[in-house]
Amino acid sequence: MRLLTHKLAGKIKLQAEISYLICLVRSISQFANIMQREALQRARGVRDFGPEEKIARDKIVETLKTVFEAFGYNPIETPILERYELFASKFGIGQESDAMRETFKLKDQGDRDLVLRTEFTVPFSRFVGMNQQLKKPFKRYQIGQVF
Repeated sequence: MRLLTHKLAGKIKLQAEISYLICLVRSISQFANIMQREALQRARGVRDFGPEEKIARDKIVETLKTVFEAFGYNPIETPILERYELFASKFGIGQESDAMRETFKLKDQGDRDLVLRTEFTVPFSRFVGMNQQLKKPFKRYQIGQVF
């Protein structure tokens, strides 16, 4: 019973920390909106995170990892780059779809088309297909950049 009470208290504490961190990130984001009016601009679709915001984001990520793992989820990491054909085939959307026109596309040294991932579903599906020995159901979480 004591262990159960301790776990519940830990969850409540994590929820309070997450709420605090969300407020902190919102304040920092408001400051970032003001700074976007400056003459120097980043490439479209990317952002900078200064020390304060990066520390807050890292704390949020660590809290999320703790919660996910407490419930039996395992971390995975897939590459930011995927084969273009894999993304183009998602749900049969094809290469000429609006979704594919919005992707960041590039070529590797072998002249193969690549894309920066726009979400985690396709890379996860590829991961499972390449690792069929995984025990099912496979409870996973993934935290990373999408473009």
